Amino acid sequence: MLLAVHAFVPVAALHAGLVAVDHPLSRTAPFQRRRAEVLASNQRGVDVLKRLAEPTAIGERLINELFVLHFALCDLSPADHPPAELSEGVLEGPSMG
Repeated sequence: MLLAVHAFVPVAALHAGLVAVDHPLSRTAPFQRRRAEVLASNQRGVDVLKRLAEPTAIGERLINELFVLHFALCDLSPADHPPAELSEGVLEGPSMG
């Protein structure tokens, strides 16, 4: 699970960056839907890590920083596009795409 969260928190940061520069892609419904799905999937990954992780001291620092970044990215998600449930057909947890 750490690998998935470690990979997809940066994807969520990329999405936030595209929104911040008002990239045309960021204004599309598929982009907005996928952004919300990635945030929701990352949240599930964070929840699993909180419950099950047994990190080393260094690992704990890494996980804590991922959590901080994840929650900051969630705060940047507009109220009309909060972290969403996954669309039908999307795998549970962070996935490629």
